[in-house]
Amino acid sequence: MKYLDAYAGPEADFWELFPVQKTIGLTKALYKADRSKGKNKSSKVMWWIVLAKDVDSDLYSFSYEEQKETLDIDIIDAEAVCEDLKIDMEALMEFFVKCADTVITGSIRRIEAKYNEKVDYFMALDYDKANAKFIDSSIISADVIASQIQNMRAKYIAEQDTLYGGGTTGGNE
Repeated sequence: MKYLDAYAGPEADFWELFPVQKTIGLTKALYKADRSKGKNKSSKVMWWIVLAKDVDSDLYSFSYEEQKETLDIDIIDAEAVCEDLKIDMEALMEFFVKCADTVITGSIRRIEAKYNEKVDYFMALDYDKANAKFIDSSIISADVIASQIQNMRAKYIAEQDTLYGGGTTGGNE
């Protein structure tokens, strides 16, 4: 079962739906450190991470600041909870991504990171006579990479249809 498909709101018990996460790595540490009733705070932190990091999530392509702004209001201030529980939020997110990624989603994440670096680099340049040719070719190249990312997403959706018989629920296709 995919994580985002199981999301039925922040009150859903993440640990009940994905009990294996209680037994591994940093998610185990988060679970054990949580003393709230029903492990409610850590469950909400995990939903926060799912909504921010699952490639099917509508929030996946948002900046961290935009994700935080939305999810802190809708779910919980995950950074504050992690700080209280002495859990490194960034490390927890990285751990979860490693657990949740398939081969395709891992590739998509790596390519998107490089794509974003490339776009940020050429967008920071002044469009002048010295840079015009480079920027123009970079834009064309970026379009090719964006198309490859879309193709990879289509493969991912097909993989999910094959494995789970239903595709995805998110809006980033």
